[in-house]
Amino acid sequence: MQMLEFLLEQGDNKIDKNAMNKKNKTTMDIFDLTKIRQDSDEDRKAKENNLAQCLCTIVGWCGSSKDGQENKYSETDQKIETLLNDKNALRAKMVLKRREDEKWLEEQNTALMVVASCIATLSFQVGINPPGSVWTDNEQGHVAGTSIMSYDNDKDSYNLVQVSNTIGLMSSLSVILLLISGLPCKRHFVFILRVTLWIAVTASAVTYFYTIGYITNELGDKAVLVDAMEYSVEVWLWLMMVILFGHGLRFIWKIMGHDRRANIKKTLKTDKWSQYC
Repeated sequence: MQMLEFLLEQGDNKIDKNAMNKKNKTTMDIFDLTKIRQDSDEDRKAKENNLAQCLCTIVGWCGSSKDGQENKYSETDQKIETLLNDKNALRAKMVLKRREDEKWLEEQNTALMVVASCIATLSFQVGINPPGSVWTDNEQGHVAGTSIMSYDNDKDSYNLVQVSNTIGLMSSLSVILLLISGLPCKRHFVFILRVTLWIAVTASAVTYFYTIGYITNELGDKAVLVDAMEYSVEVWLWLMMVILFGHGLRFIWKIMGHDRRANIKKTLKTDKWSQYC
């Protein structure tokens, strides 16, 4: 008991109290196995005691009792279990689940960082090199270094391009800043970063559509481009609806609670088996 206390006290700094052996068992799993074996031994001892009492009744003699020793063992088990729970010792199932969650979070963070970096780079290039390039002289009422698109009669397209491009740039930079900030990254935090990247990707798509529409001048090409953009926007909206619908169902499924989910699964299984009967 004292040795176990010493090892667990050192667990926070030097010893991993949730380390697994070759059979993928942690300290808590081994303790559970010992309790199971002790329970089976107690059942066997109970049968032996009953047999011994019968012999005592027949022979008229009884040996020394071992109740004190058994009580001592049960008290020790309770102390060990309390100590393991106080030190947050986990079973192998929970340790493996935690490792899988950490691996998943690391992969998600890497993917989010790559996508955010790409969108930030593209948005920055569009900002400093707008569609149609910039003026190189100060003639005919324009200033060198300013965007040619900003002097166009249809300034709404230029404003939309710059607004959507700025939204995409700031959204992607926000994701990068949050990932490198060192804040604890959990599943809810990753979901917020995902939504932010959805906004950045959508803003980049809007920037692309208006940019292509501006730099295309031929009437025939313009008509084909308008049709292609209409179909693309329609497909994009359907895709966003499917994603939002899927995440909405997942969110509702989580907030329903474990008992309700279990009842729904049981009902679905019952209906499935009833079809074959």
